[in-house]
This record gives sequence, structure tokens and C-alpha cells, in this order.
Amino acid sequence: MTTFILKSSVLMKKQLLFVFLLLNTLAASSQEPVYQPSQMQADLKKFKNALEYAHPGMYAHTTPEAFQRFFDQLLLKTNRSLTGVQFNNIVMELVAAIHDGHTRVFANGRLRSYINQQKLLPFHVLMRDQRIFITRNLSSADFADGSEIIAINGNRSDKIIMELMQHFGGDGLSNSALEYRFGSSYNSFYRVFPLLFGFDSLYNVTIRDYKTKQVQQMPLMAVTAGEFRARELAGYGNNLHADGIEEIMAQPALTFSIRPEYGILKINRFFKDGFEEPANTFPDLYKDVFRQINDNKVEQLVIDLRGNGGGIGANAASLVTYLTSSSFVPTLELSLRGNGAYYKQITEDSLGLDSYFALKRQGDYYIVTDSAQFTELKKYIPANQNRFNGKIYVLIDGGTLSAAGAAAGMLRAYTNSVFIGTETGGYAGMSNGIRQLSIRGDSTEITINLPLIHGEFGIPLAERKRGVVPDYQITPSIHDLIKGKDTAMDFVINRLIKKL
Repeated sequence: MTTFILKSSVLMKKQLLFVFLLLNTLAASSQEPVYQPSQMQADLKKFKNALEYAHPGMYAHTTPEAFQRFFDQLLLKTNRSLTGVQFNNIVMELVAAIHDGHTRVFANGRLRSYINQQKLLPFHVLMRDQRIFITRNLSSADFADGSEIIAINGNRSDKIIMELMQHFGGDGLSNSALEYRFGSSYNSFYRVFPLLFGFDSLYNVTIRDYKTKQVQQMPLMAVTAGEFRARELAGYGNNLHADGIEEIMAQPALTFSIRPEYGILKINRFFKDGFEEPANTFPDLYKDVFRQINDNKVEQLVIDLRGNGGGIGANAASLVTYLTSSSFVPTLELSLRGNGAYYKQITEDSLGLDSYFALKRQGDYYIVTDSAQFTELKKYIPANQNRFNGKIYVLIDGGTLSAAGAAAGMLRAYTNSVFIGTETGGYAGMSNGIRQLSIRGDSTEITINLPLIHGEFGIPLAERKRGVVPDYQITPSIHDLIKGKDTAMDFVINRLIKKL
């Protein structure tokens, strides 16, 4: 009996020790790290050097001299101890100044755990013309969807937007992509406002109510990510934003429907199941769509590229072959600053660039020569069967990114398409979206992710460095959104197709 008690006592002590260690580990993981000036300055210089050494579009929208002056100002911000979030935000400013949508900042380790444990603002927003509107109220406060945010914790909405624009970058200098992203799952406002302005359990929000027009200040409790989605699902019947790649991939890559006077081709992304799928996967989808168009004698086609985050450039080019009478080369050149040996100066990762891309030196840089794998480097000819000769209307917005921006650019260059909506978030004639490299901080838990390959597309040079600009600028208002009205689609159908 004594032996049993002794063993139980030892076991209990071990269990208590395990619980104590576990609680200490959890407490440590929930604490925000603090960095010293020497740590931050070393990593900030490492990130800058990597960007200048490897980024293919580093000075597309700035100069080395201007960037150096900007960097010196960022260094001054690290002259005192800062929290991990504060330093993360400084690195975000560094990356945003490049104006490249494929270059990102990520927290890792304890800092990532700390950020992920923080709560969210309880609403979705629409950002438009330096104003912020609540599109879905997930709080317990009584105000109508559509209400305008005047201030949060004393920060006016215009100041909030200015701060957001300084910390997040898209392709080029247009704000279209950023306005879109703050209302989407990319850089959701309910996540990024607390990140930049401070995590809190309660936010004092001043709004102008959509229905009463009364201005009032009210405290809104922050919510967990789980509460956010549960309340939204219960109150609205769905979640606006996908929760991970599985939900994104559950949506069809494209859909096609036929109406009495027109057809609608909605393309959500330019790959079906993944980037390693067989080359004929997406072309086979087009083949079926344009067979239906031909069989049903469709004479007017709406192509909806809104919210398309991109994918495989060759799949964008294949679409254009059904809509043009001209042969074209989608991508004139894919280039890198160097070969595999060149990048060993900034990374220990084995990149396998030379063999995979069949790199060839051209002057002071390298080009991709494997056109068998990267078929967008080849000449594309118009489709032999079921080529469409009718009227084409293309819907675009700030969420038309990367390969979708390129698709819009090719449609602009090689067809008589009419464009409706807002400027594409992705460049019309170039991209830095292929082959990413991660650079981790040595002393901080920050990582930057940058592209290595620059693509130049076969469209007029003057149009390459910005998005496709619509022929008809149709910007949905908060009133349209609250009423569930698709203003851009309605404009195409009623004003351009039916001519009402």
C-alpha cells in the first residue's frame, strides 16, 4: 500500500511538472516579443539588401536615391526598443514602397502566434473615395449595414486609409487593388486595422447610421475569428471570405451560363486544381464553353474577371485565342537578375533555377528558355474551331490580379473588347509573380517573400506598367451593395446589350 502511494505521488509530481511547463510554454507563446535596435536594424538592412539584390521590379516606381532616403527614415524608427508588431509594421512599409503586389511580409514563430491570437473588428467594410463603409455588422450594436465609419478610437477615416496605403502595396501606383483588398480576404480591414493601430478588446467607433443619418459613437467589442465567421453565417447565411485554400478551391474555376441575348463566362482563377495540373486542363474547359457558345449562336459575351487572383499565364492566353483573329506571343520575355549561383549570396536554399527554367545568360541578366514548359513564351494562333466573332464585354476590378490582369491586357490588345468596372489590380503588361524566395530575419521573427522572375507581355510598352483602365468606369456605391445590386453587370446588360 505504501509503495502504491509513493508511485502515485511521483506520478502526480510529474503530471504537475508537465502542466507547469505546458502553461509556461503557452504563456510564452502568447507574449509579444520585444526587439532591440541592433536586432531590428540588422534585419532591416538584410531585407533591403535582398530586395535590391534580387527583386526584378525593385525600381519600377522609384529610384535608388529616393528609396535610400526612405530607408534612412525607417531606420530612425528603430532607434529604441519596439514590440514585434511595431517592427513588423516597419518592414511592411519597406515592402509597400516597392509597389509590387507579389512582395509580402510574414510574421513567424512567437510573433505569428501572438498576432493570430488577437481578436478582430466585428464588421466587413467597403472602402471608396477616402471613405469607409460597414457592409456587414457582426457586432451586438444596433446600426444598419451601409453605415459610414467616421473614426475609430479617435482616428479619422481619411487618416486610417492613409496609414493603410503606406503599409500595403499592390501592382503599380493605382489604389484600385488596395481598396479592393481591404474589403476582401487578402488584407481584410477587420484584421489589418488592429495590426496597425493596436490590438484592443473594445473599439470606440464613430459612425453615421445608414438609415437614420445620425452620427453616434459606440463601443464595439472585438471578436475571435471563430466568432466572426459564426455570427456572419448565422446572420447572413454565408461567409464573404474563404477560410483557407480548401474553401477557395471548392469554388469552380469557371462557370458559363446562357441567357436569351448573351452568355456570361465567369472566370474565378486561371487554374483548375493546381499549378502542376496537365497543360490541357484549362484549354479543355474553354473548348466546351465555346462549343456551347457556337451551338447556341451566342452573339454577345460577357467575360467576368472580377476578383480573379490569377494563376497560369498560358491559361489566360488560351482564352484569347477564341476571341482574336491575330496571332500573338503572350510573354515576350521571362527574366531574372541572375542564375542559381547568383542567389547563393542571399539564401542557403537550393533553388534549382538553372535546370528547371533552362536559364540562359543575356547581357547582364538571365532569361527563361524552356518554352515547352512555359508555353506563354510561344506564339499563339487563333482557335480553329468555335472562335467567337461577336461583341465582348469584360468586367474588371481591383481584384483582377496577376494572370487575370494579363488576361485583361491581352484582351485589350488583341480584341475589340469593351471594359467595364474599375482598373485592374494587376499590371496589364508585366508581372513579377513567378518563383518566390523567402528571406527570414536573423534576429527577429519577420520574413519577407519576394519574386525572382519578371515577365514582359506582348502589349504596347506604354500600357505595361499599370492596370487595364475600363472604358466605362462603374464603381458600385454602398447603396448598390446594400441592395444587392451588381451595378457593373447591370450596366453591361441594360445599357450595352439591351440598350435600354
